[in-house]
Amino acid sequence: MAIDEEETIEQAAEARRERLRALKAAQQLLENPEAEDEENDVNVKFRNYLPHDKQLQEGKLVPPQLPKFEDPIASEPPIDEKKEDPFLNIAPKKPNWDLRRDVQKKLDKLEKRTQKAIFQLMGMLVDCNRDGSETSIKGILDFPSSGTSNIINLSNKKKKRSWLKKMVKVMILGTKQWLGYIIQLKFKSELKTKLRTWAA
Repeated sequence: MAIDEEETIEQAAEARRERLRALKAAQQLLENPEAEDEENDVNVKFRNYLPHDKQLQEGKLVPPQLPKFEDPIASEPPIDEKKEDPFLNIAPKKPNWDLRRDVQKKLDKLEKRTQKAIFQLMGMLVDCNRDGSETSIKGILDFPSSGTSNIINLSNKKKKRSWLKKMVKVMILGTKQWLGYIIQLKFKSELKTKLRTWAA
């Protein structure tokens, strides 16, 4: 009978263990009912990676549809750029091109002054035509560039106009010739200094 009692005790202990396991499982289900579902159904999402396994390829996400970006610069018409002839840079430049470039600011100033002087002379011419008096013409003739102001007798209006036009032309040509002379002098002086340095 001792053997029967031991078997019954073992069976009772085994049954008790089974009940305890069942209670433990029921308690875990009550605490986390979704835990088993998540463990059984694991979904891995791939955004940038394409897996080699066919089972995992189902988890590949479709790339999102992005709105079209319109480039504001591309919509503008292209600006026509001046295309320079590549052979222009090959041709030799004049020997005084750098001097002309350096004197260009002074030339621009003198051009403005010339235009201003022409405008003043034309205004004086209009004043002379209105007045008709010789005193206003003498005022015009007294500026330093006219060496023959005392000799000329301008009594006729047509002579006055033609003489003033000639004076304007002489002033314009005089400033241009004067600038050309300055450029030549500067070029000659630089050339002399270069020759001296080369000779030494």
